[in-house]
Amino acid sequence: MPTYMPGCVGHPVVNAAKALHQHDHGTPFENAGMKERSWNPYQDNGGTAAMIRGKDFVVIAADTRMSRGYSIMDRHTSKIMELPGDLILVSGGMQADRNHLQKIVKHRLAWYEYKNKKTASIHAVGQMMSSMLYSRRFFPLYTYNSVAGIDAEGKAAIYAYDVVGSKESVSHSVEGSGRDLMEPALDCQIRRYNQQGLGPFDDITPEQAVDILKTTFQAGTERDLETGDSLEICILTKAGLTREVMQLRKD
Repeated sequence: MPTYMPGCVGHPVVNAAKALHQHDHGTPFENAGMKERSWNPYQDNGGTAAMIRGKDFVVIAADTRMSRGYSIMDRHTSKIMELPGDLILVSGGMQADRNHLQKIVKHRLAWYEYKNKKTASIHAVGQMMSSMLYSRRFFPLYTYNSVAGIDAEGKAAIYAYDVVGSKESVSHSVEGSGRDLMEPALDCQIRRYNQQGLGPFDDITPEQAVDILKTTFQAGTERDLETGDSLEICILTKAGLTREVMQLRKD
């Protein structure tokens, strides 16, 4: 039998590798490029959620559309989850991961209440969410989250996160497919960046916050096909939670 140096032309292993490559990709003349084979466990199911914080209240708004690409999968999927202690969690991103995260949060808060004989504060839940998301950093949950609540002193708080748990206390937040369209509008109206003679809108009222969110979502749905159908609006105060629903574009 002939003797071949490893890797040289004519070696049986080299010939087999070439034959396998040609079987999968064709000859260089048939296919000049390589075929990509990959697996992606994630998908974005669209939708948008936003929050505005006042001194002693938070207004939360989220649409109810769940989509996949150009297909609308459901028109009545809520992105708002009530937590014990008058707290609110909103999530955008992948619906399966969102459901999984909400289930874990619900169980952890029930266990916290059982062990401590009290409900968790907004600041405790804010840190818990950060730790939970960071613990999944090597295979993240494809969700973009914000948590809102009223602390023991009656002050409102919002914590916003990225997919790996980086936490920030903010005056307003936008999560989901319409973020790039809607967040600049809220930056302009709430923080009033680069507007001479105007400071942050810190004395905003719940009615003004609701009007701003309604206008922002109506504008956003004109440009973002993954946001629409209905808008859930919640006003969270020390006295509790009130809700209303506004209709958005259906197409």
